[in-house]
Amino acid sequence: MKLLGNEDVWDDVKRRNAIGTMVAGTAIYIAPFGVFVDLGEEAIGLLRVPEMAGETRKELSEYPQVGEKVTARVIWHDDRNRQIQLTQRN
Repeated sequence: MKLLGNEDVWDDVKRRNAIGTMVAGTAIYIAPFGVFVDLGEEAIGLLRVPEMAGETRKELSEYPQVGEKVTARVIWHDDRNRQIQLTQRN
């Protein structure tokens, strides 16, 4: 998740999206390596291909599409890049 602004905003985003928390959002951008998910309130998560549910996905058309609802679990916070990493795996 990338944010512009001060440390307080990022700290608040991490509290609201704690590691292990199930979150729901909307796919907003598809890249070859995964899908960016709008989690609301200035939070954007990244669901990488290896962390997607189901079998290995080979084509972009198999990824969640823009506008589609995505449910996943927060697996880590990257403070340097201000990113929230997501998984759909158990």
